[in-house]
Amino acid sequence: MRTWHPSQKLAPADRGRVELTMEVGGVDELRTWILSFGDGALVLEPPVLRDAVRRELAGALARYGAGGSTETPKTGSFQGRRNRRRS
Repeated sequence: MRTWHPSQKLAPADRGRVELTMEVGGVDELRTWILSFGDGALVLEPPVLRDAVRRELAGALARYGAGGSTETPKTGSFQGRRNRRRS
């Protein structure tokens, strides 16, 4: 079994799934990691993380859904590399 975080606990779930529980200080990095699993991940809690993932996916759906425009403004907190400032 792979260790992602020292506090992680893995528990088997239905249909071969696994529930991962861990204590983290923030949700930004965790949000992007969860999104890397695509539709293979489901955030149960905390609500702030679940909402952040939902907003990001809703924005992606608006961009890639039927009739989506390449000019659709981003709705999530992540604005991509274009808006990143280097120091």
